[in-house]
Amino acid sequence: MKALVMSFGLILAFASTNTIAAPVDGQIFYKLPSGDVATRDVVLEVPPRGQGEVILSGSNFEWRTKAFKTVQVKGQTLFIAVFKTEFMNFKSTIIFKGTYLKGSNKLVYYGDFYKKKGHSELSEDLVGFDYEGGFNFSYDK
Repeated sequence: MKALVMSFGLILAFASTNTIAAPVDGQIFYKLPSGDVATRDVVLEVPPRGQGEVILSGSNFEWRTKAFKTVQVKGQTLFIAVFKTEFMNFKSTIIFKGTYLKGSNKLVYYGDFYKKKGHSELSEDLVGFDYEGGFNFSYDK
């Protein structure tokens, strides 16, 4: 669970913005089997102009994806990113789904992530995926 959560993130969000090409610090958070909420520091790297791979990394992991997209809905930028992960021979698909907010002083990405056993393709309706937690990244311009 820890490795899965650490791998999630805002990869999609930053990859689709066309503006950032620098590592951005953030956090993912999720509920442990004990009932406590855990927070993990992660770093998001987005390619310039949204072309290439988005990289999410943290302590002892690095995930990459080219499977992401954004959609504009009534002035809101929604994004979805799909990571195919493997930890100790267990394969999972992790989807990050959230919002990107761009101001004159800051960029913010926030949302939720979902998990499914095995490797799956992009699924915007999240059928078969379980809610796992959330994420938050911000970048001061």
